[in-house]
Amino acid sequence: MLLEAFSPHDLLTAYIKNTLAGYPRLEDQNLDDLTLELLYPTDEAAEHCIKEFLALRLDDDNEHELEQ
Repeated sequence: MLLEAFSPHDLLTAYIKNTLAGYPRLEDQNLDDLTLELLYPTDEAAEHCIKEFLALRLDDDNEHELEQ
């Protein structure tokens, strides 16, 4: 698959940059600078969501094992 050729960081960076590029009021802004400014908090939020998802998934797996 094509997406496997890119790191998650690269994909997130491209997603942020493409999203910002769609806003006409940002035409005079440097998209690279804006992307870097948004990259860290977006990465942190994604990491938090992933950890929360895994914790819930592992809790569900543990509950299922206990029921058996």
